Amino acid sequence: MDRAIKHWMIAVESGNGNSLTAIRKLYADKHATKEDYANALHARQTYLSDIKSEQRDNAAAADCKYIDY
Repeated sequence: MDRAIKHWMIAVESGNGNSLTAIRKLYADKHATKEDYANALHARQTYLSDIKSEQRDNAAAADCKYIDY
């Protein structure tokens, strides 16, 4: 299980949101520790802050104008 968590963590650190969900499920099923899940949440937040930029936010806002709901 430790090896699986390590691989999921690598994916979380690379921005894969599904991997965070997988670690959350492992935690809920008592296969991962609270620390494992906390580390995954921290890694996800770090990733999101690293990719944040004003230019990216402006592009995302501009794309929303053209979406037809």
